[in-house]
Amino acid sequence: MAVSDNRNPDNLTAAQITDEIMANLAPGVLTIPAAVFEIVRLQERGYHLVVNH
Repeated sequence: MAVSDNRNPDNLTAAQITDEIMANLAPGVLTIPAAVFEIVRLQERGYHLVVNH
């Protein structure tokens, strides 16, 4: 889970985070690197990325 204060509570590496995102994509979804930057911009505005397991 990413939060707006830039903490990484799971202490995951960038590769582990990428693997988790790729493993949880909906069927047929294409990845676009620019989306990563949009997530950062949203987090700067107070939004949170929550991943349910």
